[in-house]
Amino acid sequence: MTFKRVSNVIKRSLHQSKALQLSSRTGPGPRYKGVTSQASQVSSSTKPSISGASSQTTSPLGSAKNLHRYPCAFPFRAPLSVRPRSVPIDHKSFNLDAHQVFAIQPNFRTKCFSAKSVFVLTNKPPAFHPRAQRIELARQKHVSETPTPKFLPKQNRPTRESMTSHIDIVSTPTADTSGSCLYVHFDKRRYVFGRLAEGTQRVLGQRKHAMSSLEQLFVTGEMSWKTLGGMMGMIMTISDVINTSRDAMQLDNQDRISKGRAPLKIDLPERLHMHGADNLSYIMATARSFIFRTGIPFKTIELYEDLRLENPTLSKPDWEDDCLRVWKLPIYPKSNKRRHDGTPASPDPSTETPEAKAQRNRDRDALLAVVENMFNSSWRMDKLEPTMLHDVVMPAKIFIKDQDGIIRLYTGPKPSMDGNNSDVPNVEVLVRSPWPATMVGVLPAPLATGQSLCYIAKNHQRRGKFNPAAAKALGVPPKLNRKLTAGQSIEVNNVTVTPEMVMDPPIPGQGFVVADIPDRSYLESFFARPEWANLEIMSDVGIFYWILSEELVSDPNVLRFMRENSHIKHIVCSPDTSPNMMAFESYGTILTALHRLDPDRYPILKFDNAMPEVKASGDIPFVAGRVGMRMQTMPKREEKPANVLPFPDLMSLVNKLDPEILKMADEARELVNKPEFKARVEESEKDIPNRDTEIITLGTGSAVPSKYRNVSATLIRVPGVGSYLLDCGENTLGQIRRLYGKAEARKIIADLKFLFISHLHADHHLGTITVVEEWIDATQHLTPAPKLTIGCTRFMKTFLDEYCNARNLDLSNIIFSGLHIGDNDFKEVFPADHPSGLATAHYVNVNHCKDAHAGVFTWPSGLKISYSGDCRPSPRFARMGRDSTLLIHECTFESDKQGDAINKRHSTMAEALDIASMMRARRVMLTHFSQRYAKLPAQQRDEITEQDLEGLDEQEKQRRLLDKQRVVLMGCDQMTVKLGEFQQAAEFLPAVLQFLQTEEKD
Repeated sequence: MTFKRVSNVIKRSLHQSKALQLSSRTGPGPRYKGVTSQASQVSSSTKPSISGASSQTTSPLGSAKNLHRYPCAFPFRAPLSVRPRSVPIDHKSFNLDAHQVFAIQPNFRTKCFSAKSVFVLTNKPPAFHPRAQRIELARQKHVSETPTPKFLPKQNRPTRESMTSHIDIVSTPTADTSGSCLYVHFDKRRYVFGRLAEGTQRVLGQRKHAMSSLEQLFVTGEMSWKTLGGMMGMIMTISDVINTSRDAMQLDNQDRISKGRAPLKIDLPERLHMHGADNLSYIMATARSFIFRTGIPFKTIELYEDLRLENPTLSKPDWEDDCLRVWKLPIYPKSNKRRHDGTPASPDPSTETPEAKAQRNRDRDALLAVVENMFNSSWRMDKLEPTMLHDVVMPAKIFIKDQDGIIRLYTGPKPSMDGNNSDVPNVEVLVRSPWPATMVGVLPAPLATGQSLCYIAKNHQRRGKFNPAAAKALGVPPKLNRKLTAGQSIEVNNVTVTPEMVMDPPIPGQGFVVADIPDRSYLESFFARPEWANLEIMSDVGIFYWILSEELVSDPNVLRFMRENSHIKHIVCSPDTSPNMMAFESYGTILTALHRLDPDRYPILKFDNAMPEVKASGDIPFVAGRVGMRMQTMPKREEKPANVLPFPDLMSLVNKLDPEILKMADEARELVNKPEFKARVEESEKDIPNRDTEIITLGTGSAVPSKYRNVSATLIRVPGVGSYLLDCGENTLGQIRRLYGKAEARKIIADLKFLFISHLHADHHLGTITVVEEWIDATQHLTPAPKLTIGCTRFMKTFLDEYCNARNLDLSNIIFSGLHIGDNDFKEVFPADHPSGLATAHYVNVNHCKDAHAGVFTWPSGLKISYSGDCRPSPRFARMGRDSTLLIHECTFESDKQGDAINKRHSTMAEALDIASMMRARRVMLTHFSQRYAKLPAQQRDEITEQDLEGLDEQEKQRRLLDKQRVVLMGCDQMTVKLGEFQQAAEFLPAVLQFLQTEEKD
């Protein structure tokens, strides 16, 4: 409330009041004003008290005699004609009635008021004012430090009925967003409908849709990685946000309580539910070895019974809350023949025997328990349990309590993994209790129904508008109008007045359909759904979103259904209707500008803004879905065309490049093209094998995807040998497709020889299933059948095996390496004809998490590449990788953040360069940057001068010279550099860093 508005309120009150006594100034200093002596002599029956607290209760303001400590008080009784008002004070809304007034000392610079400027007095006990809230008037921060009301925390905003809702298209099928997703927005709740494909959480961030407000996720289609690939990363991100917010608010409340202030209500999502078709719980449970969360009541919800198939007249929704009602429509493939993706379709579920149905429900309950323990367990990492040594399941960290009662790491003989413990003493030791979900060895068998899920969703109807004229005609006193609008009947002159007599008819809730049809075999089941003929369900459904596979958009049956329901707006999201536009335009514009500086290292990404031509006979009864397309559903159904995302202008940053930066890049280009520079490079690199090897940093961010960086993945292409992937974070395949185009990406994946997963943190492997599926599809008809080697632990193999059981994927051409390494080092020597093309693979245990490993890989040519994964600096890794041709090392934090690096078991830039020095690596690529650095962290590199070499022994001098010759690059997503062009790339690095740092400031 502005100064002018509050002043007018006071002036009106003062004008109406005939008895007002202004205070004299008695306060201790020029900034304080005291109350009059009359105010301090008020009788006990009329003594002013703070609203919301009795006179006997101690309050921050205290009794009336202490009012001189607070700004400008002038107590008076306002006339009854003063209407109740609500005034925002320090994040809160205070109701003032006829017995209350407020005293004000405004801040004339900001023309706003803070809690130290406004307070409320009342001359009646609080019991007479139930609407008044307690006001705390302890000295607050200056008003400039207080957020304005529109930015108030959610828990401090007044609640009200949701009045608006709309649906946004978040993603459509493109190279790096393979699924279509809708974001449904109500004033107080948010929902997601559609496919949670890989890249979903990144595109939600790009579109600025908050994930922290989500409570219900409705996954469409068949449960596979195409529809669920982004689910696990997204759920973990939401869980982390909720836990972090809860911890911060609890700390804030502890501080408030210690200062005598009331704690704030912790208003965070109370649950997180995901709805989907058969096998949703199963696929989620396959991640039990790497998802560890506590305090998040997450639940997967499948449709156990299709009641409307048996009774088509039923109209009760399958799920509802205070904003939305949802009907679930399961559809099935027509035949039992193996479909194009290799998945067999099961018989009609209606033929299932009661015994089989009961067993299926028991299996589902078991899977639900596994999923719940993944997110809502009370497990603690610091809890150790006594166990006999022979009973310890290895690998495990074992502790023992010594005679002094101190717990120490057990260093004696340990049980073997094969169960041979004859030389191991069976003493009592201490071990951490396993994470509850990991105790489940074998999951119940997945279902093979092929079920795909569609949804009908409708808003609740809203009450009609109140008709004051009708109420007056019926003799309803104005003070009783509120009861009628709340739905209560009243008695007036012995006549019952019902709400219907004074209210307009209810406004029906608008609805929409999300239909996900995986392929043509589902069409018959889809059109046979009884809901299409149920008038009660379909009434006021005005929007139909179609998520279709290729070629279905021109299917005659689909088009006929649309034309028969022409009163509904049909919106199609399909590869046949969606342009391959840039999905992550924030980074696309950055990379385009980098291409202007160094075109050999920073390529132009593949995209196409042309709208595909739809091949269909007759008129087109639908519109193509576009990202950002908004359909308002409340208060009335209306399209918002202005919200459609325009095709990004990738040249926007190029046209604004600083001339000084362009000059730096031009000078670097001129230098690297000089004959003497080329000759020097040739001479210094003549002993480097496979100089045409390409290093492509597909994802260079840590933890979660962001607008500017995807999560970890590095592609190595050795011409004449094959392709290699070092870690495979979510949407790695999408990054490859965006860089090379879909056809070339398929060739690269078909040429994949080896995939290394350094550890089981989700940001390093959630893209593996998509890559493996693409590799199987791309190589299944090749002769002889290629082999793919995957270097990982047994937990990763279990995850892949269990998922492939649900999708009937054949892993017979997959070779697993290093399965039983645990927390140990392991070196595998491959025969000369091994399909991986490698000579050796050395897995080095590092300090990060359980079973975390760095990798050192050698080729028969002598090429040696060392990859750190995530870790603290490891001297053992440096020894194993000695004289590496290339070191790819994580660099999560800048050098001044060593404390953060130690706490989170990562490395700083300086520590990574120290490992490079110890390893004597010829070339270094730094990657895996914290997402706090939106573009790139500042590079720190000290030049070595002749004075630095004086007084050193020969060995140290050689090491320093090697450091000087070492070329260090910093990776950006989709940056491509050849091993023999590191020196050229280094000349452009100053211009690149200057540009990125300038963008960071902007």
